[in-house]
Amino acid sequence: MRQAIPAGLALLIVACGNVTSPGPDVTEPDAPVSDDAAPRCVWTEPDATPFANLNGPDDETSATLTGDGLLVFFTRSLLGGTPPKIHKAVRKTPEGQFTGSELVTELKSAADDYEVEISSTGEEIFFTRVTSRDDNPKIWTAARSSAGPFGTAAPIANLEGYSPTISADGLTLYFIDLNTYIMRSKREGMDQAWGMPIQVGERDSGYTSIDVSTDGLHLLMSRAESDQPRVAMASRNSIEQSFSEPVAIGDGFDRAVQGTIALRGGGAWVAADRQIVINIETEGASTDLYISTCVGD
Repeated sequence: MRQAIPAGLALLIVACGNVTSPGPDVTEPDAPVSDDAAPRCVWTEPDATPFANLNGPDDETSATLTGDGLLVFFTRSLLGGTPPKIHKAVRKTPEGQFTGSELVTELKSAADDYEVEISSTGEEIFFTRVTSRDDNPKIWTAARSSAGPFGTAAPIANLEGYSPTISADGLTLYFIDLNTYIMRSKREGMDQAWGMPIQVGERDSGYTSIDVSTDGLHLLMSRAESDQPRVAMASRNSIEQSFSEPVAIGDGFDRAVQGTIALRGGGAWVAADRQIVINIETEGASTDLYISTCVGD
């Protein structure tokens, strides 16, 4: 699911720095990841292609698409300090333009909602919600049948943090905890409770956003530190392996990205429309959504 942490939220997270993160993810074997695990394509300049028909005078962030590419959810904050809310838009074909964005009214509340993530089927939605300045950000979820309205949203027990992203099979939820480590939680079935979160690998903290590819082999991430790649990718050859160390995906992202990452494309990284959706904040203007495409093999 993935936007730069708002100022108020950032202060809230820093204030909770004494929260202890679990150790490395020991359930994944330490199988080596070969050098060819990462795609060999090249990402286009991130500020060259706006996400047409979604950007406006307000702040649009955190875009997430269903597996068929026909439905997009994102957050919109009206200029002037209005709390961000979840919106959606549809299109007729994966190559077409989105039209007629609208508020997802059944999820509207007085809280701030950030970093929305829709499941591949479109039947589950995950997002970060902050109910008050004194409340830690928590991962919330809601479900629906087919294309109907979502049911009542509720927080997921023991999952405090932000930037949720769900695996294609719906059984693994990745997110960033209050100490800015990458975490994951698993469930045994779609109707089962989420397990206690554990840290993914032994990477340092400082992450602001993550998204997992549909095949589960690539983890895209952004970091806030100026001396680290702003956007990087970790890869593996199979879901039984650990992720490799992250590698920066391009120089242009160091200056452009604000934090949100949404990775969508073919399940095996063979589709021609491999894309990421990022936030770019124009100085003195709004934050908008832009697309970068991975071109090549």
